[in-house]
Amino acid sequence: MKNRQETFVEDMERLYDVLERANSPAGLLVVKMREMEEGTFVGKVKADKDLAAVSKKYKLDEQAESKLADILARYDDARRKEYLIEIERHLEVSNRPSAMAMMLLRKLGEGQSLGKPGQPAPGSYLDNAQRAARGETARGGREERERKDRKSPDRDRRDRDKDRDRDKDRDRRRSRSRDKRSRSRRR
Repeated sequence: MKNRQETFVEDMERLYDVLERANSPAGLLVVKMREMEEGTFVGKVKADKDLAAVSKKYKLDEQAESKLADILARYDDARRKEYLIEIERHLEVSNRPSAMAMMLLRKLGEGQSLGKPGQPAPGSYLDNAQRAARGETARGGREERERKDRKSPDRDRRDRDKDRDRDKDRDRRRSRSRDKRSRSRRR
């Protein structure tokens, strides 16, 4: 660390983050020290304004934002902007954007295209926007089902059947316990 005074703070932040999640912190520290000696260690990179905006929009957690910033820092501005557009397309159809960002890291690190995003998942940013455009509530699924259940004529019948089954089960248990008591008295 003596030779890295200009990046000391960023290096320490990176070490803290990495070692906090490590299975074997001592072993990982040795690896990171070797990277520092070789000059390949990169300290914690702050997210640029574009990535910060994407992170805020999709509510990415700190770990996902940090890892995306690290990988995107490797690329020039043009390639980074292309990747941000691809990343955003994938995040808007995911109902777990932080997990999606973590899954995209390997392809980003290898310089591959991220591919075509899938259909919008229920609860994703795009799904919620489409629901809002149609005038539905974001949580409409459960509320819709509850409203339909209230109107369902079969619901009363189902409730009666459940009550009847519960009563039959209770009667069976009672009769079994009476049988046991009567057997024990006979002896």
